[in-house]
Amino acid sequence: MAFSNNLPVILSCEVAKRDDKYNQRYEIQVAALVDDIYKLDEKISAAINKDNYIFMYSDEPCSLDVHMEKSKIFDVECMRLCEEISKDEPIKYREIRLISTDETAPEPELNLKIEQHLVEEVEEQIHLPTYERQWICSNLKNHLFQNNDGKAEDNKLYTYAVIDATLRTNVLGYFDLAGDMKSRIDVPIVNFFKGKAAVEFEKSAPYLLDLTLPKSAFIDTTKVPKFHIDFFANHWGHNTNIFITTKAPIESVIQHFKKFTKVQDENNKWYFFRFWEPRKIIDFLSETDPEQQHAFFTIQTQCGEHSFELLVEDGFDKFKTCKYQPAIDKAEGII
Repeated sequence: MAFSNNLPVILSCEVAKRDDKYNQRYEIQVAALVDDIYKLDEKISAAINKDNYIFMYSDEPCSLDVHMEKSKIFDVECMRLCEEISKDEPIKYREIRLISTDETAPEPELNLKIEQHLVEEVEEQIHLPTYERQWICSNLKNHLFQNNDGKAEDNKLYTYAVIDATLRTNVLGYFDLAGDMKSRIDVPIVNFFKGKAAVEFEKSAPYLLDLTLPKSAFIDTTKVPKFHIDFFANHWGHNTNIFITTKAPIESVIQHFKKFTKVQDENNKWYFFRFWEPRKIIDFLSETDPEQQHAFFTIQTQCGEHSFELLVEDGFDKFKTCKYQPAIDKAEGII
């Protein structure tokens, strides 16, 4: 089998470590720049031998572009491997995970905390004054929003929505995230795409909306933006977006998620990752390794790193939350 597009081939291999008394097996990811795969296993075996790995067997290789298309999330580490390839070292690899051991080992720690919650029905409120009426059930409200009144800037919790323009238009009947209709939206809104891409994909791009409640709105319904009232009355349950809660400001959130919208390979071919797809994102993240999960859930800001909690609809009467929780944090009781 020949590869003529000058892209590395990517494959997974099972290996053991020399002199390992526990006879453990590991999965490694390999990137190799080869003209064909004739005797590729032998070449990999020779390359990994210097790190005391013993080659066991490998999966079917595929080219880098095919691997990226099949990946559930943009494989940052794989791209790094490919960048390290040189004429002198045409094969690069990294250890991904422990597969098995002859001794009984504890179950691996799960780094994603995923929970399902109920959406409670809002009771009749005609007898209440307008400012006291609920516009969202209390359980959902407490997961999405925080009363930031009186809090310092570095202690405020911001709420964002990443909305799919096409899916929102399908529910609404018209496009309102840009152009003349945008003026009707009373919350900050930013297109993830810029320049020509923003124009070309205006009606299908992902948009970031800052849904952080303004002053007093947490306790006074009359201060809640109209967008919030309309969304939870008419759009909830239609899977048009994901929600994000974090202490990171909007500029940092935009820069962070831009890294996951698309990637360009050395042949100038673009690959899109629809991380804003609520029906798939949590399942996708569950299948990624801890390094990828950490990269996705960690936002870099001028004041350091901030994580975020992901919230997605699960029908009309339920929702799911997902956040990255490293083993060291769980051991110390930190969430």
